[in-house]
Amino acid sequence: MSEVVIFNPNDEQAVPITWDGLGALTIASVTYDSLDGATITGAGIVGNVTTFKLVGADPGRTYQVRATVTLTNGNKVAR
Repeated sequence: MSEVVIFNPNDEQAVPITWDGLGALTIASVTYDSLDGATITGAGIVGNVTTFKLVGADPGRTYQVRATVTLTNGNKVAR
C-alpha cells in the first residue's frame, strides 16, 4: 500500500497512516524507516492510526517511508 502526501518542507505536519483490518488487535509499537535518507521524527500512535513527521525534505523530491507496527500478539505488519 502506498500513499502520496504533499506538504511544504518547512511545515512540521504529522503524516497519518491508518491500519485497517486489525480486528481486535491493537498496535503496541511503530517504527519508521526512510528509504531515501530523510529524517523521521515524532512517531505516534492513537488507536489504529500511526503518525510521523518528515524533517529536512527537499522541495519537489519524492520520499519513501516504510512503517512497521508490532501488534499486541507480537506479529509485525509493514506498509
